[in-house]
Amino acid sequence: MKTIKQLLITIAVLLCSTTLHAHDFEVDGIYYNITSSDNMTVEVTYKDPNEYSGSIVIPSTVSYSGTVFNVTSIGEYAFSYCSGLTSITIPESVTSIKAYAFNGCTSLKDLRIEDGNTTLELSYNYHSTSKYDGDGKGLFYDCPLETLYLGRNIEYDKDYSCGYSPFYGIKTLSTVVIGSGVTSINNGAFSGCNALKVLNIEDGYETLSLGCNIYDGSGSGEGLFYNCPLETLYLGRNIEYETGYNYGYSPFYGIETLTNVSIGGSVTSLGSSVFSGCNNISTINLNSEIVRNWFSGITSIKEVIIGKNVTSITYNAFSGCTGFSSIYLMGDKAPIVGSGNFTDAQ
Repeated sequence: MKTIKQLLITIAVLLCSTTLHAHDFEVDGIYYNITSSDNMTVEVTYKDPNEYSGSIVIPSTVSYSGTVFNVTSIGEYAFSYCSGLTSITIPESVTSIKAYAFNGCTSLKDLRIEDGNTTLELSYNYHSTSKYDGDGKGLFYDCPLETLYLGRNIEYDKDYSCGYSPFYGIKTLSTVVIGSGVTSINNGAFSGCNALKVLNIEDGYETLSLGCNIYDGSGSGEGLFYNCPLETLYLGRNIEYETGYNYGYSPFYGIETLTNVSIGGSVTSLGSSVFSGCNNISTINLNSEIVRNWFSGITSIKEVIIGKNVTSITYNAFSGCTGFSSIYLMGDKAPIVGSGNFTDAQ
């Protein structure tokens, strides 16, 4: 009887150990669980708390015992309390990141979500069961991110219980690059990111749909980047968004910190009021084939760089721009300039 009891205790200890150190195998310092032997898929997991540090690049596939597995998810608590983790790259193959995956990652400054066509499902860091518990926390709430590369669409719960967005309230985030594979950015995605100064929307041919920061059906809404003190903006493709006071007029409406704007060669449409209220833009660099009335009425513009791709400037594109001091023509041939342009310059 004593032998049986000892055996049961041994089994219980082993089971406990398996639970605490749950992983099926390890390759190159990253731990994995097999999620499907039929589909040959794995998720990233952990061995011990604080296991990972430095810069981690998750591979899209991993080979173990002669079998190649696709890495399709990052499991719960996978990087939890890895206080030495500073940078992570997430491949296209990963389609979901589960709850608490980056809880307590207090040194994670660089996040790269690589280009892809599959939407990435993101969970939360803390889930609030009721408003009496306070708001939930987004997936990267604990991470002092400074740079973000977003290469594909992301999806997540957008209510208070899950922290509104994965990046909500990250006050260290200063640079965001949005890749050409992203087709939409949800409402409130960067709400409270009040250190965001550089935004680069990379060149592309598919229109990027932008939400708002706050929709207010009875009052004044807020544009998507309303909380962000942007200084430098590159727009490499067309954007679309809801206009009107309920949505904050435009994603960049009223951002008075914005000083430098560049327009890429693929752009044909930005909306006529896209920079309304951006009263401190001083330099614009234009490379779109046709320049439309995106900057009309902005008196702070002093320097205009007209790229070699520009073939025409439409009627009244720069109407009311009285502050010009320098205009640089980069191409060999001057563009066709419609009436109502540059006549107001001092």
